Amino acid sequence: MIKYTPKQLELLHAMSNPMLTYIMAMGGSRSGKTWFLVRAIISRALIYPKSRHLICRQNRNRLLDAIWNDTMPKLLRMCGLDAVIGDEDKNKTELRITLPNGSEILMRGLDTEDRVEAVLGTEYATIYINEASEIKKYSVVEKLMTRLNDVSVSCVDGRMITPKMFTDCNPPSKKHWTYKLFVEGVRPDQGNPLDGWDKEYYFLQMNPVDNVQNLGSNYLNTFRNMSEAQKKRFYYGEFTSEEVGKVFCEEWFREYEPISLGNVNSHRSWQ
Repeated sequence: MIKYTPKQLELLHAMSNPMLTYIMAMGGSRSGKTWFLVRAIISRALIYPKSRHLICRQNRNRLLDAIWNDTMPKLLRMCGLDAVIGDEDKNKTELRITLPNGSEILMRGLDTEDRVEAVLGTEYATIYINEASEIKKYSVVEKLMTRLNDVSVSCVDGRMITPKMFTDCNPPSKKHWTYKLFVEGVRPDQGNPLDGWDKEYYFLQMNPVDNVQNLGSNYLNTFRNMSEAQKKRFYYGEFTSEEVGKVFCEEWFREYEPISLGNVNSHRSWQ
């Protein structure tokens, strides 16, 4: 029997709110964020036949190791689905799992432009950005938002699914788009307030101490001798005010369209 932590129950309550579309679980490591969000996707896929759900991460290989090879198999066994999902239902090349009711859970890396564009060819009932701190370009997130659409209906009450975007992260710098979007409620690329932020966006801090019932007896001791910077991010789960030890931070820069100089030979006066 699954026993959720109080923090996971808070997150579950937020997910049940039809007004909330964008939900972020932020905090320290081993706090149960990834486990719970993947579990939520499996539940949504089971309740809404023929629905499609996406789990993505900046690096495809990390996604393969962390979720395809680890979290997902454990949860499928826990839900009793490993007995009804055969090898033919798991396409490792495409990182796609097909459930008995026709629903699909797909996993995609976002580390090349081609992979991002491939995601845009399909619409999804749920999009989950795992380890969002790895994604530097907010434009990638905006592209994902345009794919959040599904008309599948529940096998329980016949209601249409409410599309949701889930995000999790070990908090990076306050310059990162996750902080600006979810905490400050502004557009990360422009800084102006988001329309409907207080109704559509939600974030919850989840730390290892909140998940102690599911951790090894000595796990919390691993943070004892960590640097304050690492402890702040991975134990206390807090955004940092600056990028310690970095001269330049990627979040300080924006992308612009290149300016055409025409025939360079005719513009030697700029040299």
